[in-house]
Amino acid sequence: MQKQLNGQVLMAVLLATLTLVCPAVVRAQGYVMFNAGHGGGSHAWSGGVESGKFFPRENPRFLLGGAFSATGNGYTSEKTTYFQSDICNEQELDVAAGLRLVKGLYLVGTGGMSARAERDYMIANGKKILLAELPGTLYGSGSGGFRFVYKRFIAGVGYNSRRGVGFGFGFTFSRLGRAR
Repeated sequence: MQKQLNGQVLMAVLLATLTLVCPAVVRAQGYVMFNAGHGGGSHAWSGGVESGKFFPRENPRFLLGGAFSATGNGYTSEKTTYFQSDICNEQELDVAAGLRLVKGLYLVGTGGMSARAERDYMIANGKKILLAELPGTLYGSGSGGFRFVYKRFIAGVGYNSRRGVGFGFGFTFSRLGRAR
């Protein structure tokens, strides 16, 4: 409970500091994009959501946001006659930043962390006996891609080191400025 409260306080302080340092970010136009991917280091289908803002409002040249994703299913990484290791679901948090190349097209890169747990089993008489459940392995993650914006719609395509080839669709909360 204390850790959750500390995280909420830290987020509030960070947002307040960002508002004071760069008020254009707070006045920016937001977006939400739902995405999916397959391959990469997670070896499974994944789904997620990205949310952020375009700024400055009058002539949006940049975007800044955050993303969360999770793999749908784990997989068996090793299997021998007497041993099996299951890879559990993986969760990822990223920060996204982008730069407008031309009207409606943004070059976007992300960076973040991904975590997944593993379970090791011994197989005896056809039954699995849990040997160890590792608390979680952290991986650095990064991606590169593009965001296409048309009126109030946004679409994205790219490659993520943990999620593989990805695509997404979403919407902006308002039409972007005329000088996109």
